Amino acid sequence: MFDIIHSHASLVLEKPVMPSAVVTTEGLILVSVLDGGVEKVQPSAGVSGEKVVGYSVSDNQTITSVPVVEEHTVPASGTLSFTLDHLPMGSFGASTVSAYDGTTMLTEAAVGSESTDKYSVDYTTGLVTMGSTYAGKTIKVIYRRAVTVMEAQMLFHQRNINNTSGAVFNQVGVGCGVGELFTAEYDTTADWSGTTREVKSGPDGKLTIGGNGSVVGTLIQVPSAENSFVGIHFVL
Repeated sequence: MFDIIHSHASLVLEKPVMPSAVVTTEGLILVSVLDGGVEKVQPSAGVSGEKVVGYSVSDNQTITSVPVVEEHTVPASGTLSFTLDHLPMGSFGASTVSAYDGTTMLTEAAVGSESTDKYSVDYTTGLVTMGSTYAGKTIKVIYRRAVTVMEAQMLFHQRNINNTSGAVFNQVGVGCGVGELFTAEYDTTADWSGTTREVKSGPDGKLTIGGNGSVVGTLIQVPSAENSFVGIHFVL
C-alpha cells in the first residue's frame, strides 16, 4: 500500500512477475531477475547485489497489515507502562515494534528484563513497559498490526474486483525513473529516526535502514503519529 496522492514516478512500466513470486500488494520494492534470458521482477529479499527496478503499482491488492505510529507519555512514577491501541504483530526476537525517546531508537528486552534504559512488549496484551530512565517522558512507538478483510475495506475501500492484465498474465506495474514514494511497506523495526538517510531494499519487498540490500533512495519522511508512511526520493 502506498500514498497514491503524494507518490509519483516519471515512468510506470508493466513487467512479468517471476513464476515463483507473488506480488499482491502495492508499494513493494521490486528487483530485477533473469528467467530464461528474460527480465522478470519479484519482491526484494534484502540481500547483497539486488537490482532494484521500482515499486509495485496495481489496482488489485491484498492488505493484511498496516503500520501504526503512536505517542504515549510514560507515568512519572509507579508502574512505568502504557497499552498500545492495537495488538502488535510478532514476538520478542521477532518483533515488529520499535520505540523512540525523541529521535533515539531504544532497545527492546524480554518482559521483566527492561532494566533502566530498555523497554518490553507483551504481545498478548499490547502492554509496553519502560525502564526507569523514561519515567515521565513521551515515547513514540512504531509497529505493524494485522487487519481483517472487512477492516481493510473500511479503511482503504473496495478495490477493483475485475481481472486486470496483471492478474491474467502475471504482470505488475513498476513505478520507476525519478520520483517520490510514500509507502506503508517498510520494516517497522528499522531505525526511522532520520539520523540515517540512506534507505535500502529489505526482506519481503519492504524498505529498511541498514542491512545488505541495495540502496533504493533517500529518506524524506519519517513515520509519525500524523502520517505513518515512510517517504523516499528515488532515481531508478
